[in-house]
Amino acid sequence: MRFGLIGTGYWAREVHAAGLQAHPDSELVGVWGRSPDKAAALAGDLGVRAYGSLDELLADVEAVAIAVPPHAQAEFAVEAAQRGVHLLLDKPLALDVAAADRVVAAVERAGVGACVFFTMRYTENVAIWLDEVAGEDWYSARVCIYTSIFEPGSPYAESVWRQERGALWDIGPHALSIALPLLGPAESVIAQAGRGDAVDIGVRHTGGATSLLSLSLTAPVGARGSEWHFISAVSASALPTPATTPLEAFVACIDDLLGAVREGRPSRCTVQFARDVVEILAAAERGLLAGGAAVGNAADVTDDKWVGMGTGSDAGAPGEHLPDALLSEDEQRMLAELERPAEGEPLTAVEDSPEMVNAAEDDSPLPNFQPPPE
Repeated sequence: MRFGLIGTGYWAREVHAAGLQAHPDSELVGVWGRSPDKAAALAGDLGVRAYGSLDELLADVEAVAIAVPPHAQAEFAVEAAQRGVHLLLDKPLALDVAAADRVVAAVERAGVGACVFFTMRYTENVAIWLDEVAGEDWYSARVCIYTSIFEPGSPYAESVWRQERGALWDIGPHALSIALPLLGPAESVIAQAGRGDAVDIGVRHTGGATSLLSLSLTAPVGARGSEWHFISAVSASALPTPATTPLEAFVACIDDLLGAVREGRPSRCTVQFARDVVEILAAAERGLLAGGAAVGNAADVTDDKWVGMGTGSDAGAPGEHLPDALLSEDEQRMLAELERPAEGEPLTAVEDSPEMVNAAEDDSPLPNFQPPPE
């Protein structure tokens, strides 16, 4: 299959381009980037054509691999799909749900093949492990990924979108790409910010299982590392240490896309799955200041298990909760989350300040939270 490459950065060169040239059934025919000089330099190194415009590239290929910041990826993906070009995308699919929805709609209308590269899902021994433990009665997951993009020699130190959106959007997709297949779709999300860009995300899954994801791109040396623990009704299990490189995983992703196109089947990581990941991340981002946000049209969970929350008192009739004056600030926040609208009712924003609206809709960085004066 004839591929074009959109993007000229480190990941485009070292993973996308290298993988396309390594796969026996893909042919990298050219590169296009928003910087003509960078595109020409990369194309020269790869021995392929540098295209002068995106339109020229799309007219000359059957598929594109896109390796650009996520806010740009979504728009390029829509344009390529509308031209009938198959898509090999990267995580996260986009930085807001509306953009992700546009990609999904474009892919469905055009009937093109599409695959999103979640590295862990295309790591061979991890994929085998997922198949082996699929179907277990999972109770919970605990994932901690602490790293730093600012360590000496990091190719991501100058990545503007990573600096602005942090670990939530860069590492969060990795954690969710494993948690969702095992524990099920997300029903609700809570999140709290830590030091630096550190964030803890709590996810309640539709079957009742929960996952806690702790993420950081600015962790100090002594705190760096990753842990993946999953608890089922019969055992505890840990994600195996990845045994393949990102480049080898990307070659497997190319193979998945080619097979999906050839066989007319969905890819392992579809744009719909990637869109659901974006929805969870967006909900977590909205909830960082207020303690939680519902995902999509999640069903109301304010049943008897959740009401009657108090501070050790038995006050209140069955089905009621204590007055706000008797609840701590954290309990009031939790109660507000549990009393969110039922399915079919309009969702209310957890934080409707102008700063949060801009952060959610315009992809601007989240504002620093300052508590109101007493």
